Amino acid sequence: VKSDIGTEKDIYIPRIKWISNGALGVYHLNRHQNHLNILAINPANGSAKKYYEEQNEYYIDINDNVAFLDNGNKMIYTSEKSGYNHLHIWDAAKRKDVQLTKGAWEIDKLTAIDTKANQVYFTAGKKDAMNREFYSVNYQTKQTKAMIDMPGMLSVSPCNGNQYFLVKHQTHTQVPHFYLIDKKGKNVRTLQ
Repeated sequence: VKSDIGTEKDIYIPRIKWISNGALGVYHLNRHQNHLNILAINPANGSAKKYYEEQNEYYIDINDNVAFLDNGNKMIYTSEKSGYNHLHIWDAAKRKDVQLTKGAWEIDKLTAIDTKANQVYFTAGKKDAMNREFYSVNYQTKQTKAMIDMPGMLSVSPCNGNQYFLVKHQTHTQVPHFYLIDKKGKNVRTLQ
């Protein structure tokens, strides 16, 4: 099925992701890489409608920090609209965007989303760019909580439906340590 992505030929399609309602989310980026449209394409007939649009005077960074919720009616993603890379939630039905995190710091990676608890888990260099901490933010109340706040670099993987997280922590003077923490940030076990 041929999809209707518009008549402009000088474009990039840097990502294609399934939107939860069965539509295909096609990232449509102009050649200057400063105007992004995410098109919701019906895979049965190829018809498209604009799901989301973002413009920047200079450049839009494309990454995989995106998740579709509420049967595709909402999208949690990172954007540099505020000058720093922060979490946002887009309500496609209301055409409304809400910034979830704010400040002079950057989101590194969207790690997991717990839709039952309305929590988004992410790593960020909140204290400085040389470190990564692990945080959660409630996307209803915008309340942010530090899950792990130790100097060094963290790599976090969700386990068991976001009930636990495997954390790899290291510094420039320390070999990696692996921890298992629960969704409240409590260390359950040091693994290695």
